[in-house]
Amino acid sequence: MSSNYSRRRFLKTVVISAGAIAAGGLVGCGENHPDLIPPSSPSLPESPGLSGLTIDNERLLFPQSVASGDPRPDSIVLWTRFSGVDANPVPLTLEVSASGDFSRVVATSTIDAEEFHDFCLKVKVVGLDSGTKYFYRFSNDGNSTRTGQFRTAPEENSEENIKFAFLSCQDYVGRFYNTLTKLLEPAQDDLAFIVHLGDYIYETEGDPSFQTTGGARTITFDDAAGAIELPDSGGRAAASLSNYRQLYQTYRSDPKLQELHEKFAFINMWDDHEFSDDQWQDNGTYFDGRSKEKNTQRKKNAEQVFFEYQPVDVDPGTGAPAQPGEVNALQTFPFTILYRKFRFGKAINLNMADYRTFRPDHIIAEDAFPGSVIMEQRQVGDTLLVIPGDPFSANAAVDARVAGGMDLDSAIIAMVSDLVAAGALPLFPIIQLNAVTEASFSGFMATLNGLLASVGSAFSANPQPTLSEMLTAALVPGYMQEGLSATDASSKTSNILAAGRLDAVSINGTLDGFYQAVVDTVTGVPGSDVDATFAGLAASNPALAGLTLTRRLPDTLDDGTGTTLTEFGQLTTDPSWGFSGFGVSNALLGKQSLFASGGLGARYFMVKPTYDLYTAFRSLVSGDRAYDDAWGLQQTLSITSDLAVSDAWWNILGSSVSFTSLVLDASPAPPGSTDPTAGALDNALTALGVSASTLPRVPFYLNLDHWDGFPVRRTVLMDDPTGALATTLKAANVVVISGDIHANFASDHGTSLAKPGDNNRAVEFTVAGVSSSSFGRFVGNRAAAIVSPDDPVAGLAQGFALASQLDTFVGIASPTIDADGTVKQLKWSDTSVNGIAIMEVNQNQLTTSYYMLSDMPGLPTDIAATTTATSFYDNPAGLDDLWTKKVFRVQKVNGANGPVEDITS
Repeated sequence: MSSNYSRRRFLKTVVISAGAIAAGGLVGCGENHPDLIPPSSPSLPESPGLSGLTIDNERLLFPQSVASGDPRPDSIVLWTRFSGVDANPVPLTLEVSASGDFSRVVATSTIDAEEFHDFCLKVKVVGLDSGTKYFYRFSNDGNSTRTGQFRTAPEENSEENIKFAFLSCQDYVGRFYNTLTKLLEPAQDDLAFIVHLGDYIYETEGDPSFQTTGGARTITFDDAAGAIELPDSGGRAAASLSNYRQLYQTYRSDPKLQELHEKFAFINMWDDHEFSDDQWQDNGTYFDGRSKEKNTQRKKNAEQVFFEYQPVDVDPGTGAPAQPGEVNALQTFPFTILYRKFRFGKAINLNMADYRTFRPDHIIAEDAFPGSVIMEQRQVGDTLLVIPGDPFSANAAVDARVAGGMDLDSAIIAMVSDLVAAGALPLFPIIQLNAVTEASFSGFMATLNGLLASVGSAFSANPQPTLSEMLTAALVPGYMQEGLSATDASSKTSNILAAGRLDAVSINGTLDGFYQAVVDTVTGVPGSDVDATFAGLAASNPALAGLTLTRRLPDTLDDGTGTTLTEFGQLTTDPSWGFSGFGVSNALLGKQSLFASGGLGARYFMVKPTYDLYTAFRSLVSGDRAYDDAWGLQQTLSITSDLAVSDAWWNILGSSVSFTSLVLDASPAPPGSTDPTAGALDNALTALGVSASTLPRVPFYLNLDHWDGFPVRRTVLMDDPTGALATTLKAANVVVISGDIHANFASDHGTSLAKPGDNNRAVEFTVAGVSSSSFGRFVGNRAAAIVSPDDPVAGLAQGFALASQLDTFVGIASPTIDADGTVKQLKWSDTSVNGIAIMEVNQNQLTTSYYMLSDMPGLPTDIAATTTATSFYDNPAGLDDLWTKKVFRVQKVNGANGPVEDITS
């Protein structure tokens, strides 16, 4: 082995690079290349040490079979993995043939597979004929893989129609890939390729929060010490090279997945689970903010194994097609480029977008304190003035005040106050902590502190304690109960209070918890009645009479007697309460706990109106250009520039996550409404006994981990009101194919707002998971935790009762009417299934066919039932009566995408 190769290994090479054909033969990636075998020779060279094997060589020596990927008109990437011997390196011979019997071999070479890359081998074959079917196999010492096949892409000027499938989310743990059997039927033999949109693996060996543990298929990491222990579950997540390799080895051992790889070339993009659930850049989210999860080496391990096992044609350091040689660690994260484009004749221009490598953190951090202020009253006013459409008539209101002699600053603040008082803008009162001197509240704190001193647990040595001291006494134990050390809990509390302002509602919620702890300490009885205990203490000891005085800050526009705070005067005229105006805190966006348990309040179930207000502030007022830049500048320019010059019949964008907005509107029906769907979710929640305090009656975004998390950036990509991009997704008539969400959606994003006369539009087809737990099941489990956290059995029943109606509720909340009268966004959804999708295009029409198997067939009696729990591999005909199908069409109208039409027969 040469010194150059050793130096590459010293630099931590992370993926073996493909070879390339030169002068009619293959050049591999090993150090020394043997003479090329003439294409006419069918012989296979032998290697020492393996002669005489009489075993099932395909399964034992090549346990993951073969795979091909990234088909182009003149090239393909071919893959296999060798196993079963101690020799290193192991020479493998590749044959590529124009005939299935290998009588017309067009290229062959012997290349080393090495232990350093888990004996995986990728070879890029170039110089092939376009639009042609080829066969290939790898061998060692006369022992061969099963034969694989692929089809090269047609030339750019070809008018061939194209048919392909797209997939997402194939969990192995507890589930089988029954949905893949549909693609192995003879009717689908004409598929040109398969797009896998991500979550090819799941990085956990069994996470009970979303995986079906205890089923027929399990994974246990051999390198348990190299894995991450998941909190409160007993499961583990991959971290080491061994962990990630074991996952790919296991997933790729599935016989149906192997058959699919042997039959069709794949185009792969990663999503989050190839590295870590809900990841961004090199950060995980398992601990919901309790600890930092930035782990660059773990990310590099995940990338290395992805590039070892997936036949992708890209140099991750440059984004260019792969070249001979290897990629060293300096060329991968944070510099990895996996986004790339493909052309299939005149029919399809395909861009594969990378949503995970460059995107920033979720906008509301998992450890954000609910009461921390993120927008003050003036900032709210400035945002209302620039929101497109001026929905609150803010400009007219401010102009009228200025015309009446009020200065601009006062006019903006007064405009916001009036909207709050009218109930049009649900903001919270903001409290300046060091300004709270109101006599009754201060007296209560001093009296309570004295009481606690008598039992040896005063919260302050100060006889006149401050609100900050009281909050410190409440928050530090709270953070320690969540697992933080005393030092970290104190530091976190100090940072929260250092800002000097919190919302009154969250302050009161924190104090209520503190009072409960106080009375439990005094009485020695957990869960004691706070009011009764305080009253009893005051009645029995006149020195404690202060305990009957005010112990809460005013936090609403009503003092409980029907008197508004404006009339009551506490917040508007009495500075002793520390009121510093109205504003937005994290709590108003849905953050209710110290840490976002399961992502609630940070990645899921976020209050839509205030989330939209805050993101508009970040983008339109503060000028923040990075907080929502999910694609990064280079990728954005690459994709939009390519779309701007594309002359393909159809521009298709492969996005691992959906652009479709998913909203649950729990608002009550407006007074006098005659709309039968108005208040539907509110009525359902009420019928289940779910109070408004448990689940507020407001519109919610369901999932902030996909494009709903970046609504302003999504608008820019769709419509670009600034005109800064070369084109937009709507102007380019893009058809988005997406996954991740474990549900099927057919969506119409409407015509271009930037150029309303051209009728160009973007549409989207989102595919459910191959086998992963459906979005309906996810929502049922999450809803259970919200509506009944103390009664798991009742909570599941309530949660899944809501989940069974999810498609109705989402369909009610999400559609809007476009300028031409077209209903855009969701045309159809099915959130309770597994499945695959097949797309067929010709010059004038695109059809998408969904094939589905239910993930929740047992509702309402058997919540655990799923069609993927049992293998139908040996009896695919047993699925015949279980499949459902849905078909949609988009037609070209004067060169533009028409609306999404349901043509299911």
